[in-house]
Amino acid sequence: MSSKPRLATLLLTISSHCTRPLSVLTHLRHFHSSPATLDDGRSPKAKNAEWARRHRPAGQQQRATPQRAWPTGLLYAVHRAGGLPIHPAFAVAFLDAFERLTRYKRPEKSTVVRLCAEHALQPMTLTILAQILLKAHSPAHFPLARELLLCASALDDPAATITLVNQAVATSRTRHPDIVAPRTHLQQLAAGGNPAAMVLQAELLEAQGKPHAALALCEAAVRTDNDDEHDHDAYTGAEAVMDGEPMTRAWSTLAKLRKQVGDHDGAREALEQGARNHGDPWAYYYLATTYRTAKHPQYVRFLLQAAVSGIPDAAHKLGKYHLGVAAPPALKRAQQGSASSSSSPFSSASPPPAAAPTSPSVREESRLLAREWLAVSAAHPSFRHVDESQVLLALLLRGEGAREEGRALLLKARASPVYGPNAVPWLAERWDGERDFLVGEFLGGGLEAVVMGEEEEEEEEVG
Repeated sequence: MSSKPRLATLLLTISSHCTRPLSVLTHLRHFHSSPATLDDGRSPKAKNAEWARRHRPAGQQQRATPQRAWPTGLLYAVHRAGGLPIHPAFAVAFLDAFERLTRYKRPEKSTVVRLCAEHALQPMTLTILAQILLKAHSPAHFPLARELLLCASALDDPAATITLVNQAVATSRTRHPDIVAPRTHLQQLAAGGNPAAMVLQAELLEAQGKPHAALALCEAAVRTDNDDEHDHDAYTGAEAVMDGEPMTRAWSTLAKLRKQVGDHDGAREALEQGARNHGDPWAYYYLATTYRTAKHPQYVRFLLQAAVSGIPDAAHKLGKYHLGVAAPPALKRAQQGSASSSSSPFSSASPPPAAAPTSPSVREESRLLAREWLAVSAAHPSFRHVDESQVLLALLLRGEGAREEGRALLLKARASPVYGPNAVPWLAERWDGERDFLVGEFLGGGLEAVVMGEEEEEEEEVG
């Protein structure tokens, strides 16, 4: 009997007693008959890692590669509105691949180019996905959104570059190492006549102490944007920036620069033109601060125009204005002529006086409006006076009976250099007491004045 029939008989005999013998024997026969597979160029460490991955239990394997929960609802909503050029399912697949790629280090430009080519994506789509992740308001998505923007900027997408530098300007982090390459690209965009990049570059020059160069660049940006020959349908990247797009504040930036070089009439003209003809929200805000009295009919209207456009400074001022209206009449008389801080370069010399005494129903309505607007300004962590908004809103909530919610908001202001050292500990110590704090007390002399006044009263009682 030949060897082949014997081998076939042996295989059939073994297969009748084993569940999976053929695949095993075939693998062994292939392994021993293919010496090249003994050395495939991989190191022993890589082979061991591959073996461990293949033989890891299913539960452990799932925990080792967790699936991130992407904002699919927001992806579908943006896609239906025409803002996302790819299907949300493809977007999720790309985000999964990109998250694995950037899990341990930032990928090279060539790697990102290859990944985009595999998923048929343009660099602009990376920026849109990053904006969607930021809009989801989930801190877990913020690092990946930043990586998407950095990669899109490296691929010369104007929107990613403008978004990154715009965020750096808003948070005073323009010297961060990650912003070096985007700032270089921004200079190229500004030199090429991109209006949004020109405005942003002018703001950077202003921060560097070069107001004349910044003014010239901002004037050119405004002329370019208003030029009839300018292709307004061309993709400049500004249309993909969701928050604080530079061209929305072009005229207010121009007004500030004109005032810095001494052109006060030109500054006022730029504010009026930006507010009335171009809807610049910062122009509305600065125009409101130029009035010497809050009783001017345009004061609240201009602040409202700026606040609904997302300017936290305007929301904060509106909240304080309505607090002044809601204050008791005796407290308003005590506040007449009291000084108040203002962050506007166009503010009038004297602050707006407190509103006249009003009826209880109007005061109650103003209290509700104050709470709503202070909640808006207190939700902006990069807002300069977020600590004051948090403290005032906390006091309003305490007065409404929501003491725990107010306490949590009060403790957020502990890191404030203004209110953290004295006012916040003083209020927190007395938070559960019976004293009914009048929020209006904190509008005139400020929180520190109330603290000092209470200490003086205690000393008098001891005396």
